[in-house]
Parts: sequence; structure tokens; C-alpha cells
Amino acid sequence: MRSLRLGTIGSDGVQKHTLSPGLIALGYTISLGMVRPLSAAARPPSSAWVRPVVAGKISGMNMATAVSVALFLCLLQAGCGSVSVRHTTWRLPWYTKELRADGFPAKGAPQQAQGPRDFGVVRIENQYLRVDVLPEVGGAVGRAIYKPTGDDLFFYEGRAKNWIPFWESGVKGSFPWHEHGIRMDQPASYRIVREPDGVIALAMWMEFSRFDDPVNRNQWGRFGSMLFSQIVRLRPDDATFCVTYRITNPTPYRQGRRVWNDAFFPRNHTAAGAVQAAATPPLRCTTEWIFPATRVCGHMWGKYRPYDPDRDCRIADYETGMSIFACGMPHGFAGLWYPEVRVNRLRLTDPAAAPGAKQFFGVGRDYEAKQKGTPFGNFVELWGGTDSVFEGVENWIGPGESFQFTHRFALVRGIGKVSFANEHAAVHIGADRLELLTFRPRQNLTVRVDGQQLGVIPACDPTRPARVPVTLSTGRLEVLAGDQVLVDQMFPLPLPVDQAQQDRIRDANLGKIPECVERQGDAKCHGRSYGDAYNLYPPDSTGRGRIQYRSGQVDAAIATLTAATRADPTDAEGWHLLGVALLEKGDLPAADAALDKARPYAPSAYYRAIRHIAAGRSDAAVAELSELARANPAHYEGRLLLAYVSRDQRLARQLADEDPADPRAQFVLQCVTGDHSDLQQLLREPGATRRLEQFKAAAGGQFTAPPRLRSSSRT
Repeated sequence: MRSLRLGTIGSDGVQKHTLSPGLIALGYTISLGMVRPLSAAARPPSSAWVRPVVAGKISGMNMATAVSVALFLCLLQAGCGSVSVRHTTWRLPWYTKELRADGFPAKGAPQQAQGPRDFGVVRIENQYLRVDVLPEVGGAVGRAIYKPTGDDLFFYEGRAKNWIPFWESGVKGSFPWHEHGIRMDQPASYRIVREPDGVIALAMWMEFSRFDDPVNRNQWGRFGSMLFSQIVRLRPDDATFCVTYRITNPTPYRQGRRVWNDAFFPRNHTAAGAVQAAATPPLRCTTEWIFPATRVCGHMWGKYRPYDPDRDCRIADYETGMSIFACGMPHGFAGLWYPEVRVNRLRLTDPAAAPGAKQFFGVGRDYEAKQKGTPFGNFVELWGGTDSVFEGVENWIGPGESFQFTHRFALVRGIGKVSFANEHAAVHIGADRLELLTFRPRQNLTVRVDGQQLGVIPACDPTRPARVPVTLSTGRLEVLAGDQVLVDQMFPLPLPVDQAQQDRIRDANLGKIPECVERQGDAKCHGRSYGDAYNLYPPDSTGRGRIQYRSGQVDAAIATLTAATRADPTDAEGWHLLGVALLEKGDLPAADAALDKARPYAPSAYYRAIRHIAAGRSDAAVAELSELARANPAHYEGRLLLAYVSRDQRLARQLADEDPADPRAQFVLQCVTGDHSDLQQLLREPGATRRLEQFKAAAGGQFTAPPRLRSSSRT
């Protein structure tokens, strides 16, 4: 059956859908009701049937009522099941201070009010959420409103400033520096994409190689050779929105895989609403963290200790503010609970991809006196990212590879403190009942505990939670919508300690293992950057050669890598790096010979393909790149070049969908398929044209050296 579409197109070009208040009231009235109970014989002996939050009567309804319910649900889907997008403007007070080179205020610099400043905003909206994103402020999500109640999902400062931490509203990415790393003068280019199922995606792209002044070697440096995409998505009928953070390493060497983001949440939420900006906070803070961690620590592995999510969660129990990193959070949900108003604010993710979770509150229970009249005492921060602690980078991203993770955000009203949540639902386990809220409208939900069916919930959605009278001190909870499993979780929530993970976090932070030190970025982090691993590696090792090449010491790298491969002729990565260094020096025969010996190291195929293109051997280039794509599907650079050289339309479209923000993918799509692309919009980012020219050079058989910080004695 085709879905009905009701509504009009407004003068602003935004599609609008409306339902009459009478129809909404009628549908709301008749759609509330009792859950269909199981027969007495089928009911578990320890449980009554399932009941929703608001009870009316549905069982035994007549045909006219049933038809009305069905019609209402169809109209609701048609009228509210869309996402709109439009451009608007924020006007904020703008404050400045004289800055040091690292972005911090100069000593004693006064704050100067500069009057109002306008910021361009892309507003994405469905029936549950209104999300405002500011591409010109590094792609920050500035605000998200939960429309059924008007609540702010995030803290909202209500002003803008030019000094670290730059932006303290909503949620913002931080890259390549891991903490407040993107400044107010770093715009992202963007395009708006209408994806399948009615999803609106705002795809934003940035690069950082233009910040190549040597000052960026220092802490808070902005230089980076990798590419950064942020994609904000909102789907119809969903009370969550998500942000995907994606990095691509176009260089010929591996680097540390580190990306973080920072979500600002209100510290207090009272009956009057979230306490925002510099408003006077309540005398007593009752807010609790939702933070199911096994172990925690401070910066650089300090104060490592066990964590009790029930005992250690109350902000007011801490005398002073602090940063607490989770060293092991096996479940992908975290957030805050405001007991006075029964509100949860949640962040959801896949902990395998993004284990990072850091809670920060700048002041403890003494904040009222110290922070009166400032916003600092009215927010807390929930950081997330690829590692467990800022200073310890636990994984590599290989040459040519891409990596991404997604954070989903939600405001949950009407149930107790969340005991478990995922992308489908949030659950509270109480002493005598279970409370469930789904993030999308659901019908006929089956609830089972330890395999025994409790009953069927006829309807549940973000504004109408369901309650299940059951004592669930221990057992397996399942919630199903037809064949789809929404929840399948053991309770109490298991929190096993992964000792291998704990060891990996410790090693990454202690700075004694060369690989762990090398995974630091170009800027010094507590005195360490990738170059400080040089002396930790043995002489004439591939590790030393890799550092030399990355820093631009090409002749020294060739000498070191030649010695390394002579000592170990099976060192395929050493041959690969030697071949690339020789390409940069222009010694093409020696480069070809080294790259041929690097075949067991998959990324070397990319550079052999470039050499084949230069010699007019496109078939050989396609063969190399096809094998690379098979051996390492994460090698986005290789697949991008393959789509261009082979004129593979299917692959070109796949890559443009995989990273809708990358201007190079839009260029390939345009060249290979002739499809319309949004290339020109994405080229507005200051470094985008240069990065596109580098890809064109590779497609023409020309090697381009990776971007590097400039060498200078200036600091």
C-alpha cells in the first residue's frame, strides 16, 4: 500500500506536514490501551501481563474502532514521517581575547565584547527532533531540541568566543588534536544528501595540512595529513540523531588512529527545564552519571581504579571537578540521569569501534560559590572516541585506510534511570517493573524473560513508554518487534574486566613502547609526538626509517630502510617505504624494484598502480588495485583510484555513498558516471582543491609527497 503524504510546501521551500488537532486527539485517545494478555495457562507464574504507561481499553474493540486505529497510524506515518532541511542563521554575542599561538588567551588578556555575529546554520528536523548544525564552526552540532517537550538535548552557552575551548554548546568533533582541536576559523565544506528511507544526511569535510607552520609541532597544534568527515543524519520517525566521524589516511605510512568528540550536557535539569548558559543553578545538584564502566583513570593512566556505576555516579559526591576516563566500557551507552524530572540524556555507540568515554565536570559540589554568573558550572562534558584515554593511542590506521565510528544521541523521558540502551530502545529495570521506551514508533512488541513470554505491548514510541510488572533481579530480557530483536540483554548488566584491554591501555599511556609513542600525532602531547619514538626503535630499523620519512628526512630514510631491508629481506613494509622514498627522490628504477619486493605488504600495490599508470599500463594498474581492494577493503584510497581508472560506475557510486563528504569521491562519481555531483560545494573548504589535485596527479601516474610540517627554528 502506498503511504499517504499530507501537507504543503512552504514559501521557504521546506516540506511541511500537518494533521488536524481533532484527528490527532481522536487517534491518541483510541490508540492508548491495555496490552493483550496471554491466556492464564500461558502466563508465567511470577508475572502479570504487560501494561503501558497510560491505560485505556482496546481488547474487545469493535471493527469501527480498529479501522480508526489503523487509519490514524497510517495518517500519523504520512503526516509526520518525513525529514525537512533548511538554512537559517544564528546571531550570537561574539567575544574575543588576544591569543597566543596555541589558541589560549595571552596572559592577562581582557575579554572584549565585539557585538553580535551571525553564523550559518543547517537545520534538520523531523517530528521529534530539531537539530542545528554549524558547518562554519568546524561542523559542530550547536543545538538539538526534543520537540514533544521543548527540552534541549545539550547544553547551550548562547555565545561564541575565539579562545580555547572555542565552542561549548552541543557536540563537536576534535581532530587532529584530540581535545578542543578545531577552532572557530576552521570551516567545513558540506553537502546535503537525501538517502534511502527518507534519511537526511549533512555531510561535512575538512583537511588540516595547510596548518604547516612549525608552531603546530607544539601542544594543541593543528597540522594533520589525514582527512576528516563528519556526517549528521536524521531519519523519519526517530527520536535519535547520529553523527559519524570518519578519518582517511592518504599517506604511504601508518599513523595513530585517534579521533575524539565532546558532547556538552546540562549539569542540572529542574522542573523549569535545563539550566543553560550562565543562569543561576539550583543549590543542590542531584544529577547522576550513566557510566557502566569497569575501571577508570585520570589523564595518562593516573589514579587507575575500579568503578562502581551505582556508587560513583553522583556529581555532588565529588568535592572538586575532575576528568574520569573509562578503561573498559563493554556496553555502548552512557549519559546522565536527572531524577527530579525523570529525564535521561544518552549517547549510544559501538564500543568495539569507539571505546572512549570520558566524563568531565569542571567543579564539584562547591560550584555554586565559585562559578556564579558564569556558564562553567552549568555543564558537564561526555567525551568519546577511538581510545580509552586521550594520551594513549591504542591502534594504527594503515596507509590509504579509512576508519569511522558513529555516536547516536537521545533524550529519554518517562522512564527511570536507564539500565540499558541501544539504537532501538532504552530500558529501566526497577524493583518491581520494567520500563521500556522505543526510539521509533513500534507496534505489537513481544516481551520475554528467560524465554518465557510475558505479553504483547500493542504500541510504544518515544512519547509513550511501556511498563511491565515484573521482578527482574537476574535474567535475560528480550524485546521483539516481529522478527526484529530490539533488546536481548542479561541483567544485572554484566561488566567483565578485559585484562588484555587493560594492558593495552596501560602500555599506550606509559610511553615506553616505541609503537605506542609513534602513534602520537604531529603535535606534542605531554611532551611526546611520533618523532620521540625514534630513539626507542633499534638502529637501522623500519620504525626509524618510517619516522625519518614522515618528518621529511628522505635521504636519511633511504639509508635506514636500505639497511633494514638488507638485514631482513622479508621486511615487506620496509621495502614499501623504501620504494616510496625513492619515488619522492625520483630514482624510479630503484623505486620499482623496491616496490616489487614489497608485494606481501598490501598497501604497496597502490604505488605500483601509480607506476603502471605512468607507463600507460592501465590494465596492470587495475589488476594491482583490484587485488588491493580484495586484500584490504579498508584501503579507501585504492578503491577510489580503482573506480576512476577502471571506470567502474557501481564502485564509484558505492564510494560516494560510503563517504558522502569526500570531494574526491564526488569528482570520481562525476567523471565515471556522468551523474550530477556536489563537487563544487565540497571544494569550498580551504584545502579541498589541493587535495583533489593530489588525487588527480595519482590518477595521472604522478607520485605526490605527503604533506609535512615545515622545518624551521621558529616556535
